[in-house]
Amino acid sequence: EIVLKFFSCFIQRLALKPLGHHVQLAPELLTDGKALWKQFAEMIRNANQRHIPQKTISIHSKPFWCKELTKLANDLQKAKEKFKQRSTPANKLTLSSCTSDFKS
Repeated sequence: EIVLKFFSCFIQRLALKPLGHHVQLAPELLTDGKALWKQFAEMIRNANQRHIPQKTISIHSKPFWCKELTKLANDLQKAKEKFKQRSTPANKLTLSSCTSDFKS
């Protein structure tokens, strides 16, 4: 009963806030706890979908990785391949330059 009063009060206050989205509550929601909870959970899910960006997370995700690091890693890989094909002083200098850029 206390939880029902809390959520009905909370949702009514949400409906009164000037958020740009008005909440329409049917009168039966204020007396039925399960329906009220379902409406509340739906409101939270909708708000999450509208305002929280989705992020794909896997065991291989690296939160520190960015597009700049991807470019540096690709440049380093190309320099390694080029040095492997021809180990000239110019290719060695390019490889060491790419390695230092990637590590810094």
